Formats: sequence, C-alpha cells, structure tokens
Amino acid sequence: MVFLAPWLAHLHNNKQLLISLQMIATLILVLGGTLLLSRAKLVLIGLLYLVLSSVNVISASVEVGFIQVVFQENEAAIEQSVDFQYFVSTGLTIEISVLSSAILLLPGRSTGLLIVSWFSAPLGIIFYWLISYDATMQPTDSEINQGPTTEQSYLRQMRSALYQFTHTMPAFLIILFEAILGGMTGLLLELLPLTMKEIGLAVALFSTVGAIQRVGDLIGGAVAPLVKWPAPTFFVVDYIISGGCFIDFTLPIPNVARLILLLVAGIGMGMSGNVFEKLMYRSYNVGDISAMHALATSTFVFFSVTSYIAAWIKVSTLILW
Repeated sequence: MVFLAPWLAHLHNNKQLLISLQMIATLILVLGGTLLLSRAKLVLIGLLYLVLSSVNVISASVEVGFIQVVFQENEAAIEQSVDFQYFVSTGLTIEISVLSSAILLLPGRSTGLLIVSWFSAPLGIIFYWLISYDATMQPTDSEINQGPTTEQSYLRQMRSALYQFTHTMPAFLIILFEAILGGMTGLLLELLPLTMKEIGLAVALFSTVGAIQRVGDLIGGAVAPLVKWPAPTFFVVDYIISGGCFIDFTLPIPNVARLILLLVAGIGMGMSGNVFEKLMYRSYNVGDISAMHALATSTFVFFSVTSYIAAWIKVSTLILW
C-alpha cells in the first residue's frame, strides 16, 4: 500500500473506482469458491486470497477519501458517519461470526455458506452505486495531472507524502504507537489459548473469552461518541487502563476477574478504533487522506508482521503480556 500513496492522492472518481474494486473482489470470491469446490491446488487459492486482500486494503483507503467527498468535509457529519459505521460493522461482524459458526456445525452446510458469500458480495456494488454526492468536491482535471507520470515524479511525490505523513503531529505519533501496540496486542490475542493454559483456564473457554472481547468492542463503539477528549488525552488514558488490564490478567486472581479485565480492555479497544478513525479525518484534508490512510495501513502491517517475531522467543506467554 505504501507504494500506491502518490496515486491515491490524485484520485478523480472515487465512486467508480470503489465499484470497480468491488466487482474485482466479487469475481475473485466466485473464482476462489469454484476452485475450492473443485479441490484445486491450495497455492492457487492462496494467491487469489492475496489478491483479494490487496483489493480490500486499497478499497478501504479509497473509501476513506470518498467519505470526505460525500459529506463535503463536514466534520460533524463525518464523525457521525464514523460512529454509525464502527458500531454497525462491529455488530454485523459478531452476528455473522455467530451465524457462520452455527452453519458450519451443521453437516454439509459449508458449501451453502460459500454460495451465500457469492450473492452477498455484489451488494457492495449496488450500495456504492446508490450513493449520491456533490461531484464538485472531487479533484479537478488540473489536480489529476499532478499525479506521477515519470519515475522522478513518482519518487518526488512519494517523498512528499512520506514527509507529510511523518510531520503531521500528533497524528503520526498516535499512528506509530497504535501500530506498535496493535501488533503486540494482536500477537497476545493469537497466543491467548496458550496463556489460558498457563494460568489454569480451560482452553474450552476460549470461545467465551472471544465473545467477551467482541462484546467489549461493541460496547466501546457505542460509547465512543460520548468521548469528547482530544485524541492524545484519550489514547494516554486508554493505554494506561488497557495496559493495566493486560498486565493484571496474568496475576493470580479469580478467573471471573480476568474475564472482567478482558471486557474492560475490549471496551477500550473498541473506543480507540472509533477515536482513531476520527483522528485521521481531523488531521488530513480531502486531497491527501487516502494516501495518508495507505501509509498508516502499511505502518500497521509492518509492526503486525514484526511483532510475530516475538512468538519465536522461548519464554512463557505471560512474559509477553
């Protein structure tokens, strides 16, 4: 994504690009599902999944810029949109996960779930197409012509985008800390079954623990609109509370207390996701936010991948907590 930043800063028709990306994602899902049903080689399915993931990441950055265009850079409307999107997407994720798990428990239903995905994916095309907005908010032709046309132009605009990304304070520091801590948190949650075994919790409770985390995320998304603190203040408080919950989780305390700590940490993470998205909109203008979002995504991916190196260290997972 980082290499696409110079082009994302000069998008002309976000809506058409989003529709095209959704069409590509739909075709990949259908092709991938067909290969699965025909028991094709796993490497082919893996390559398709890689392309699908790339399309989804690009679409997310384009969508961030499109939201500013749709709401004509109205900060209040954008923040209400973030509140609604974050809460609804979290709720839908929980509902779909529960429904999918229930379907997969039934014999012979996995194929049906795959077919359902074929019909649900095109819905995104319809919803994007139905969006109406003031087209004058889109970049002009003169602005488009400023996009990279040569290698030298590309490198110059890449340096410019990186400079803006790393010198926009306090957004860059928050993005950096969120990426570092997010990578480590992701690792801890992946290793949670091992941690549960080390502290004496039955691994069979893992689904319960996962449900508590998701409920916490949903509650966090619901109460986040009530938080009116500046982003730096919120994240400092969030790191203290969530970090304290993660540390206390490993102490010799009753299991009920551990579950409560995970719930509180989940609420904090749900709130931080909402506040983080608003921070992006407040920090970058309509012409730059897609490129800045791409750079932020790349930062998160980098620290997410590097954090997994810690899994190779031969120590108790409690030490990582």
